[in-house]
Amino acid sequence: MAVLIEGISVVIRAEPLLRLFPGGWDAFQAFVPTLNLCADNELIRVGFRSNKDVVPFVAQLQTVGLQHLRDGVAIDMAVVDQTRGISVPCNWLEYGHAEIDDKGTRIAVCSLVGSKVEGVFTPPDWKFKGSLSAMFGVDPKQPASKNSRSN
Repeated sequence: MAVLIEGISVVIRAEPLLRLFPGGWDAFQAFVPTLNLCADNELIRVGFRSNKDVVPFVAQLQTVGLQHLRDGVAIDMAVVDQTRGISVPCNWLEYGHAEIDDKGTRIAVCSLVGSKVEGVFTPPDWKFKGSLSAMFGVDPKQPASKNSRSN
Protein backbone atom coordinates (compact mmCIF):
# COMPACT_ATOMS: atom_id res chain seq x y z
CA MET A 1 0.00 0.00 0.00
CA ALA A 2 1.02 3.62 -0.18
CA VAL A 3 0.16 6.85 1.57
CA LEU A 4 -0.14 10.30 0.01
CA ILE A 5 2.83 12.63 0.44
CA GLU A 6 2.04 16.35 0.31
CA GLY A 7 3.92 19.33 1.67
CA ILE A 8 6.12 18.04 4.46
CA SER A 9 4.97 14.67 5.76
CA VAL A 10 5.95 12.68 8.82
CA VAL A 11 5.65 9.00 7.88
CA ILE A 12 5.58 6.60 10.81
CA ARG A 13 5.79 2.81 10.86
CA ALA A 14 2.40 1.68 12.17
CA GLU A 15 3.59 -1.22 14.33
CA PRO A 16 5.81 0.72 16.76
CA LEU A 17 3.41 3.66 16.91
CA LEU A 18 0.43 1.49 17.82
CA ARG A 19 2.52 -0.46 20.34
CA LEU A 20 4.08 2.58 22.05
CA PHE A 21 1.52 5.38 21.82
CA PRO A 22 -0.52 5.55 25.06
CA GLY A 23 -4.17 4.87 24.21
CA GLY A 24 -3.40 3.44 20.75
CA TRP A 25 -4.91 4.61 17.48
CA ASP A 26 -7.81 6.63 18.91
CA ALA A 27 -5.51 8.59 21.22
CA PHE A 28 -3.03 9.18 18.40
CA GLN A 29 -5.76 10.56 16.13
CA ALA A 30 -6.81 12.98 18.89
CA PHE A 31 -3.15 13.96 19.42
CA VAL A 32 -2.45 14.81 15.76
CA PRO A 33 -2.46 18.62 15.36
CA THR A 34 -3.81 18.54 11.79
CA LEU A 35 -6.63 16.85 9.91
CA ASN A 36 -4.10 15.89 7.25
CA LEU A 37 -3.77 12.27 8.38
CA CYS A 38 -3.98 9.01 6.46
CA ALA A 39 -2.86 5.44 7.03
CA ASP A 40 -2.66 2.07 5.40
CA ASN A 41 -2.03 -1.08 7.42
CA GLU A 42 1.73 -0.44 7.44
CA LEU A 43 2.32 3.32 7.52
CA ILE A 44 0.78 6.38 9.12
CA ARG A 45 1.28 9.75 7.45
CA VAL A 46 0.70 13.19 8.98
CA GLY A 47 1.04 16.16 6.64
CA PHE A 48 2.24 19.66 7.44
CA ARG A 49 2.77 22.80 5.40
CA SER A 50 5.92 23.89 7.22
CA ASN A 51 9.04 22.38 8.77
CA LYS A 52 8.48 24.55 11.84
CA ASP A 53 5.43 22.41 12.67
CA VAL A 54 7.22 19.12 12.03
CA VAL A 55 9.98 19.59 14.63
CA PRO A 56 7.73 19.76 17.73
CA PHE A 57 5.51 16.96 16.41
CA VAL A 58 8.49 14.63 15.97
CA ALA A 59 9.82 15.65 19.39
CA GLN A 60 6.49 14.76 21.01
CA LEU A 61 6.48 11.35 19.33
CA GLN A 62 9.95 10.70 20.70
CA THR A 63 8.68 11.25 24.25
CA VAL A 64 6.54 8.08 23.95
CA GLY A 65 9.51 5.98 22.81
CA LEU A 66 9.44 6.31 19.02
CA GLN A 67 12.85 6.94 17.49
CA HIS A 68 13.36 9.44 14.69
CA LEU A 69 17.05 9.03 13.89
CA ARG A 70 19.94 6.82 14.93
CA ASP A 71 23.30 7.67 13.37
CA GLY A 72 21.50 9.79 10.77
CA VAL A 73 19.19 6.96 9.64
CA ALA A 74 15.40 6.98 10.09
CA ILE A 75 14.22 4.35 12.59
CA ASP A 76 10.46 4.58 13.38
CA MET A 77 9.56 7.73 11.43
CA ALA A 78 10.86 9.74 8.52
CA VAL A 79 10.28 13.26 7.23
CA VAL A 80 9.36 13.30 3.54
CA ASP A 81 9.12 16.31 1.23
CA GLN A 82 6.54 16.20 -1.55
CA THR A 83 9.07 17.19 -4.23
CA ARG A 84 12.40 16.09 -2.75
CA GLY A 85 11.54 12.74 -1.16
CA ILE A 86 12.84 11.21 2.07
CA SER A 87 15.10 13.63 3.97
CA VAL A 88 17.54 11.06 5.42
CA PRO A 89 18.59 7.48 4.66
CA CYS A 90 15.73 5.08 5.45
CA ASN A 91 15.84 1.33 4.76
CA TRP A 92 12.14 0.66 5.40
CA LEU A 93 10.48 3.35 3.28
CA GLU A 94 10.20 3.98 -0.47
CA TYR A 95 9.25 7.29 -2.08
CA GLY A 96 7.69 7.35 -5.52
CA HIS A 97 4.70 8.44 -7.54
CA ALA A 98 1.30 7.00 -8.31
CA GLU A 99 -1.12 7.73 -11.11
CA ILE A 100 -4.56 8.53 -9.74
CA ASP A 101 -6.59 8.70 -12.94
CA ASP A 102 -6.56 7.68 -16.59
CA LYS A 103 -5.13 11.09 -17.60
CA GLY A 104 -1.73 10.36 -16.05
CA THR A 105 -2.20 12.65 -13.03
CA ARG A 106 0.54 11.75 -10.56
CA ILE A 107 0.92 12.29 -6.86
CA ALA A 108 3.84 11.66 -4.51
CA VAL A 109 3.51 8.58 -2.29
CA CYS A 110 5.47 6.47 0.17
CA SER A 111 5.17 2.77 0.81
CA LEU A 112 6.77 0.28 3.13
CA VAL A 113 9.67 -1.50 1.43
CA GLY A 114 8.44 -4.84 0.13
CA SER A 115 4.75 -4.00 0.38
CA LYS A 116 2.76 -6.09 -2.09
CA VAL A 117 -0.66 -4.56 -1.49
CA GLU A 118 -1.97 -2.12 -4.11
CA GLY A 119 -3.71 1.17 -3.45
CA VAL A 120 -3.08 4.73 -2.30
CA PHE A 121 -4.50 6.08 0.95
CA THR A 122 -5.34 9.76 1.31
CA PRO A 123 -7.03 11.77 4.07
CA PRO A 124 -10.80 11.11 4.07
CA ASP A 125 -11.89 14.38 2.44
CA TRP A 126 -8.85 14.80 0.17
CA LYS A 127 -9.44 15.75 -3.46
CA PHE A 128 -6.77 16.40 -6.07
CA LYS A 129 -8.37 19.66 -7.21
CA GLY A 130 -7.12 22.41 -4.91
CA SER A 131 -4.61 20.13 -3.16
CA LEU A 132 -0.88 20.74 -2.69
CA SER A 133 -0.36 17.98 -5.24
CA ALA A 134 -2.33 19.98 -7.80
CA MET A 135 -0.51 23.22 -6.94
CA PHE A 136 3.05 21.94 -6.78
CA GLY A 137 2.85 18.56 -8.49
CA VAL A 138 5.77 16.21 -8.81
CA ASP A 139 8.85 16.48 -10.99
CA PRO A 140 7.69 15.20 -14.39
CA LYS A 141 11.29 14.33 -15.34
CA GLN A 142 11.69 12.02 -12.37
CA PRO A 143 10.79 8.43 -13.26
CA ALA A 144 8.26 6.64 -11.09
CA SER A 145 9.97 4.45 -8.53
CA LYS A 146 9.28 0.77 -8.14
CA ASN A 147 6.69 1.53 -5.45
CA SER A 148 4.46 3.60 -7.74
CA ARG A 149 0.85 2.65 -7.53
CA SER A 150 -2.11 3.24 -9.81
CA ASN A 151 -5.70 3.71 -8.72
